[in-house]
Amino acid sequence: MDFGGARFIGGRVDFGGATFAGGRVTFGDAKFTGGRVTFREARFSGGEVTFRGAEFAGGTVAFHNAQFSGSNVGFVGATFTGSQVHFGVAQVTGGHINLFDAKFAAGVVSFGVTAFCAGSVGFDNARFDGCAVDFKKARFVGADVSFGGAQFADGIVDFRYARFTCNAVIFSKAGFCGGTIDFAHVDDFSVQPVFDFELRNPAKGVALPPLPIS
Repeated sequence: MDFGGARFIGGRVDFGGATFAGGRVTFGDAKFTGGRVTFREARFSGGEVTFRGAEFAGGTVAFHNAQFSGSNVGFVGATFTGSQVHFGVAQVTGGHINLFDAKFAAGVVSFGVTAFCAGSVGFDNARFDGCAVDFKKARFVGADVSFGGAQFADGIVDFRYARFTCNAVIFSKAGFCGGTIDFAHVDDFSVQPVFDFELRNPAKGVALPPLPIS
């Protein structure tokens, strides 16, 4: 199904409860200035859903309660200047969610209360200039989450009350010149994130919980 280059000014596109077991759905180079695209309670067990190069200047894209067990969902090179993209209460047990090279200037991208059990979520080489990225109460028990090479100039990445009990969150080669990366109030820090700096001397804007005295 091809929505490539489409313009969403209002209204609603509804994939709620759908099952994606193969094939490809594309919103490549689409422009969202209002309305809502929903994948609520959808099942992604194969195939691909792509928003490559899309522009989000308003409206909402929702993946609430979706289950990802094998698909690739991509926002590679997308630009966010006011929309809301929600993965809240999703289950990630496989597949890949890619936001490589995305630009976040405003709006919200939320993974709140999401369980990352397997698969991967990648923000590699993304740029954060004002967007809020929310991982509150998320559980990291097996998936790979990477911000490798990302640049943080403004905005917030919020991990309050999250639990890190398996794979580390990777920030290698990331640049921090503004904004806030908030790990200060996590519920479980059993597996600490990987930075290019010493945790006892964090980069500007990185808030960590108290570390044990060695």
